[in-house]
Amino acid sequence: MILAGGARRRRPATAAIVRGIERFRIFILLGVVLLAAGSISPHLLTTGNIRGLLNVASTNVLVAAGLTVVMIAGEIDLSVGSTLALTGMIAMVLEPLGVAVAVLAALAAGMGIGLVNGLLVSRLRISSILVTIGTMIVVKGIALSVANGQNVSGTDLQASLAVQSPVLSVLSPTSIVAIVVVTAFQIILWQTVYGRTFYVIGGSEDRGRLSGISTDRYLVAAFLISGFAAALAGSLLSLGLFTGSPYFGDSTAFTVIAGVVVGGTSLLGAEGSVLRSTLGVLLLAIVANVFSISGVSTFILSIVTGAVLLAVVLLDSYLGHRRRRDWGLRRITRHDERPAAGEPAPR
Repeated sequence: MILAGGARRRRPATAAIVRGIERFRIFILLGVVLLAAGSISPHLLTTGNIRGLLNVASTNVLVAAGLTVVMIAGEIDLSVGSTLALTGMIAMVLEPLGVAVAVLAALAAGMGIGLVNGLLVSRLRISSILVTIGTMIVVKGIALSVANGQNVSGTDLQASLAVQSPVLSVLSPTSIVAIVVVTAFQIILWQTVYGRTFYVIGGSEDRGRLSGISTDRYLVAAFLISGFAAALAGSLLSLGLFTGSPYFGDSTAFTVIAGVVVGGTSLLGAEGSVLRSTLGVLLLAIVANVFSISGVSTFILSIVTGAVLLAVVLLDSYLGHRRRRDWGLRRITRHDERPAAGEPAPR
């Protein structure tokens, strides 16, 4: 009983620290990286560099917003990079018909890819990793065949300048679109029954089905959202750069997944936040920006990104172990506190 009491006295403080680290991890990491980056490269905090950083990061932020929904639902989408490339090509091919037509066609294509992914995963019960690897390869092949592996240049320079030019100090239209999408997705996931249902099926698809939830419909919706977000990112990226390339997005999937996981979204589902995923993507973008300014090789950046991802995964594993151990101690303590037969209840 003494040991149990000691464990009971220590547990609240320890559990509070663990919860605090879990809850504010991305904010702590982002603060440390900003302080370190600012001291290493004062150029980081200039208006021009912040504008460029946000504009570049906005593409991955859009992709991360959709991918977060899929991961909360307990799945993964590795085809987002290929979707980004193909939809960017489609947008540039159709740009002479008007920017609105080009973007709408790109969005339709992205959602079509998401629909295929969702149906294969939900109806045929195939692993989302295998499905999206397959669609990633197929979509990349289609992107390469659009112009025989060549880039497609735009015809409306004014539209390109409009996408890239700052509107509010350091914010370009692409950055503003990213902010709007992140805000909308965050509100839907946290403030609506529809959004919270993704967490339910991510925790246990069988439990969700037994509760009367149409899990297949929600899985398809998650992949549709991911396809939409990747297509929006691809079309805005290509319009802004005045060119579409089948080679855009080659490393997008893994870079975004790293940022989403760093932001606290679980690879196992049922846990995550679009806002925190956004901060995770921004953190990696800041690191990449500092490396670029300092002239450090991109190979080193890949090593650092991988190391950060491994460190976060190990931290998640440790914190998860602590949670399970504290939960076990709580059950043992409650059992020990129950009076034996014939004993009076403790006062």
